[in-house]
Order: sequence, then structure tokens, then C-alpha cells
Amino acid sequence: MKNLECLQRAVDYMEEHLNRSMNMTEIAEASYLSERTLAELFSSMTGMSVMDYVRKRRLSLAAEDILHTEEKILDISYRYGYESQEGFSRAFRRFHGISPQQL
Repeated sequence: MKNLECLQRAVDYMEEHLNRSMNMTEIAEASYLSERTLAELFSSMTGMSVMDYVRKRRLSLAAEDILHTEEKILDISYRYGYESQEGFSRAFRRFHGISPQQL
């Protein structure tokens, strides 16, 4: 399997599992690459680490959920892997520049 196909498998796996915990080992296994090869290839292609990609995608989806649903911010924060609303709010503010409550 070519590296780009493996990289696409990794992205597909991450996208399918954004609502649950995942780690580099399982992402690498799903992509048929070693963790090191996946990390190097992903970083060279995207300019970010695999886990940064996961975090940024989760925070992007969380913003969409806040804007387009009536769900509580606490419930959304739990869905995307945050153990507290405070931790979620800090990460959200760092990424989006505003608090979730300001959306």
C-alpha cells in the first residue's frame, strides 16, 4: 500500500472516531504504518502532529455543535473527550480565540 493511501486510512480512522478516545498506536495500526512513519509522514504533509489534528478537529466540531444545537456546553465537552467544562473552555479559547459561551 502506498504511503498516501495509508495516510488517507489514518485520516479516515481519526474522522470516524472523533467522539471517542484514540491513540497513536491504534491510528497507526488502522493505517498499516508504524507510529514513527505515520508521525513523520503526517507531519510532513500537514505541518502538525497526528494528535494536534485530532484535537483541532474535535474543537472545530464542538464549535459547530454549540452553534447548531441546543445541547449544553458540558455535554458537548464530554462528547469530545474533555473531562471538565473548564478544561474544554480553556482549550476552546486557545483554539478559537473566544469562549464557548460567546458563540
